[in-house]
Parts: sequence; C-alpha cells; structure tokens
Amino acid sequence: MRAILLLRRRPQLIRIGLLLLIGGLLLLPSRSHAAASTLADLPLPAQAVIAATLGKDQPAYHATSHGATVHVTNPRHGLTATLTRTGLTLAQGQITGALQLTGYGYGTPSQPVRHATPRAEHNRVEYRHGPLTEWYVNSPLGLEQGLTLRTPPQGRRTGPLTLALRLSGGLTPRLDASKTAATFLTRTGTPALHYTGLTVTDATGATLPAWLSTNGSRLLIQVDDTRARYPLTIDPFIQQAKLTASDGAAYEFGISVAISGDGHTVVVGASYTSIGSHFQQGAAYVFTGAGSAWTQQAQLTAFDGAAYDWFGLSVAISGDTVVVGTEAAIGGHAYQGSAYVFVKPSTGWATTNTFAAKLTASDGAGWDYFGRSVAISSDTVFVGSYANATGHAYQGAAYVFVKPSTGWATTNTFAAKLTASDG
Repeated sequence: MRAILLLRRRPQLIRIGLLLLIGGLLLLPSRSHAAASTLADLPLPAQAVIAATLGKDQPAYHATSHGATVHVTNPRHGLTATLTRTGLTLAQGQITGALQLTGYGYGTPSQPVRHATPRAEHNRVEYRHGPLTEWYVNSPLGLEQGLTLRTPPQGRRTGPLTLALRLSGGLTPRLDASKTAATFLTRTGTPALHYTGLTVTDATGATLPAWLSTNGSRLLIQVDDTRARYPLTIDPFIQQAKLTASDGAAYEFGISVAISGDGHTVVVGASYTSIGSHFQQGAAYVFTGAGSAWTQQAQLTAFDGAAYDWFGLSVAISGDTVVVGTEAAIGGHAYQGSAYVFVKPSTGWATTNTFAAKLTASDGAGWDYFGRSVAISSDTVFVGSYANATGHAYQGAAYVFVKPSTGWATTNTFAAKLTASDG
C-alpha cells in the first residue's frame, strides 16, 4: 500500500488532499538527462492535476453508484474502494483499512465531521459536510483524497490548527523522532504504510511549522497558523516502501523503474553510477519483496562497460528476464547504444556482470541513442532508437528481437525494425 498526501489550492479555500496508491510502486515516465521534462519531472501536485484529467477521460476510472454506496476501482494499482455514509474502505489483495477524517479545530478537533451521502460524477466522489467538502479523485496516479474548507474552524485559537484522522482495520500509527513522519502498523506490528514528508505552506508560499501527533488510533496533523494567510497547503506523503541501493554508491537511482507481472520483483536504473574507475558507467538494481519488506538481490552491470555509458537509462522486466538499455558507444560510433538481457539464474538473482545477450542494431550508427527505451513481453524485446535516421534525420525507429530457440545469446540480428509510414 502506498499513499501520497497532496494539497491543491484555489482562492479563499483551504484544500488538503491525500493521494492513496495501493498495490505497487509509482511508475511514471523515466527522465533522461538529455530529454525534455516529462510528467515525473513536475511537482507532485502538478502530476495529480494532469492525472485527474486523464482519469476523467477514461471510463475505467469512473465511480459507480448503487443507492447510497459508491464503488471505485483503480485498474493501474489494483485498488478498490467503497464509499458509504460512514466513510471510505480500501482493499488491495490481503490489505484492508480505512482512514477517516473525524474532526478539526484549534487545540482539539472539536468540530465533528458529520456523515453524508457520497455523490459521484465521472472519476470524482464528494462528501458535503456543510462548510467542509471531502472529495476523492480516481486517476492513473492513484486515488486522491482531499478536503476543501471554506471557513476557518470556529472558536478561539487555544492551540494549533488540528485535523484528526482515525485509522481502522487494525492499523495504528507510530511516530518517528522528528514527528513529521509516521509508520502505520498492522495488528502484528508489521509496517504497512509510511507517512512522511509533511510540509505546510500558506497563500504567500511561506512554510509553516507543522508536526504529527497521535491519540490512540488517531493521527493528528497539527499546524501553527498564527501568522498564516489562508488558504493553506498541507503535504504529507504515505508510501509503501522506499528502495535505496545497499552499497550507497548509486547516483540517479530511480531514473528508470520496472515491476514484474506478479509485483514481487522491481528493477531500478541508476545510470550515473560509477563502476570502479568508470565514471557514470551505470548500473541496475534488482529488488524482491512485497508490502514494506523489500531486499536488494543484485546489482547488474555490463562487464564490457565504459565511462559515460549511462547503463540503466531504461529497464524492463518480464518473468525472469531483465532488459537494461545503455547509450554506450559501439565500435567507433558514439552513442549508438545497446541493450543488455539478463536472465535470473536457477539459484536466484545475485550480483553479477554476466549478461545473456547484448542487443545492438546491425544497421546502427553513431548518435542513434538505441536503448533509450526498452520493453519486454515474454520472449520478445523491443528497443527504441529515437534518433535513428530512416530516410530522415532523427525520424526514429524501434527494433524487435525474439529469443532464439537455443536461448538468448549475443546477437545483432533483429526480427523487425518498426518505423512510422508517415514519419
């Protein structure tokens, strides 16, 4: 289960949003050091705005109403949500739970949030609690929960602005030492969610003091808004797991990511990582696990690699086969590029430099950038070569490689070269 708390602001409104991503890592377009900005390069609130628009246009993300109950399915993250008058219930696999706003106010959350019937329109669901509107937006980025508060809490400022969230389904919060992050634990004490990155800004962009506290099964977001100008933006993050390289040497770790069909193996590219004396040769890391428990199994590198290869700019996985793209020079051709195929050994993934095949374009040339993108489906590998000149400079092409009957082996023989007939 992974969740990200967001806040989008409109004039004269306090908006607090929670983006819940359950069942998988957040997979966004990989960023290239030489390419224009992609969705992943944008601030997270901007990503949410774009994703919400995509969800509105795709019926698969639309909510369905059955009387006073609304059902939401997120096909990308395997998430289902049921919204009733009493609140939101989430389910993904064996993970179930609920996070309900129960009240808000100064000092103590003295203003209760009353039950309301959810209303659905396209991919958006709303609860209207008088001056407070609670809303959900379903999109390829996840399920975003938000709050729109039209007026400040009633009463005198007897303490910080406080919003109370009640955890249920056996989840309890545990704060870290900074009190800006928390871990949600199951009944057995197993970490299920990580809640971190709390930041609060006001209408002028000033950052306000903010912290978390707990009261039994309740998690309290507290803000010192004494000198703040409304509206406020509150941004915590909830995430299932944070993957880092165990050797601590990875650079640009996360520039590309891929996840296996069963969701238990993740490959992460780190294209600027130096290997030995080879500056920015690049590497790819293989993790296995589930939930919040992930373990690095292998660091994949090219034993014939060199400096500035940027191995790991792209990664893909299907079953036990991993493909890693690199912009390495081929022969005397700078940035012609290649793609490496690794197959999981019978004893399991382990740090190894032994690749099963090195794929290149037999008709390739310098500056083709073959390997900038890769994909795999079963025994078929696709490699993008965005600057390949097929009659026109930088027209681009994609190459198709099929696993030989004798298994993967270093070969320059591609099965097909795909180009656009109107390119």
